Amino acid sequence: MNKINIEKIAIIGKPNVGKSTILNHLALQKISIVTPKPHTTQKIIPTYTNVNNICFNFLDTPGINEINKKYLRFFYQAINTADIICLVTEHIKWDYNDAFVYTLIKNYKKKKFLILNKIDKIKKKYFILKYLEKMMLKFQIFKKIIPISAKKKKDILILKTILQNECKKNNIIINNNIQYNNPMIFHLSEIIREKFILNLNQELPYSFKIKINKYEIIKNTQTYIIKASVITSNPRHKKIFIGKKGDKIKKCSIESRKDMQKFLKKPVHLFIKII
Repeated sequence: MNKINIEKIAIIGKPNVGKSTILNHLALQKISIVTPKPHTTQKIIPTYTNVNNICFNFLDTPGINEINKKYLRFFYQAINTADIICLVTEHIKWDYNDAFVYTLIKNYKKKKFLILNKIDKIKKKYFILKYLEKMMLKFQIFKKIIPISAKKKKDILILKTILQNECKKNNIIINNNIQYNNPMIFHLSEIIREKFILNLNQELPYSFKIKINKYEIIKNTQTYIIKASVITSNPRHKKIFIGKKGDKIKKCSIESRKDMQKFLKKPVHLFIKII
């Protein structure tokens, strides 16, 4: 078997700038869950995948800011191991949290790119061009500044091409047959976590975990049996996850099962309990 070189790319930035959405488009499948709630991503999510026949290890990281430094250890773990650092910001906004993240990476001797996401919110291209000109003069540590809209899938291909070209310069070995994904158990647990975050909204207790207790396929029916637990940090929070007459857990279970069936391409029987 040929040795494969894999380029590690850390996707960093403050909370809710679209890092996970960008990762999902680059990986050509849903890897990281996406919700409006800050800190939906709570640890490094490594994703091995092919982009235009080049092997990448994308590292989706929790959002960090100057006030909440809870996830800094994951941030440093990602940028210390990465070959390329992609700082994601929100279109033509640059605030003190962006500046805080910038100060943490500016002295790293690694290739850096600035990604301006959500440019679909800016109606006049003139403002984007002026902002690009200003940022290129001010922040010369970035090899390129790339405006995109992850939500609208605008210019994602340009971003992919830029990353691909960087890897070619580094003589990354190309293998047309290789395709890596996140571990199955992790992906299934993230599907469930996403549904509870979206459905509980403001009621959501900040700390909870998902554990997949059973994952197997019944051969004669080609049906998956999946049993999972929602682990709360406080026993009093159980009723929030269950909901009135069980409406919350029922809704989350149905939505999770549908997403799992799309992902696994087979029928799924899902059982969730709150502990």
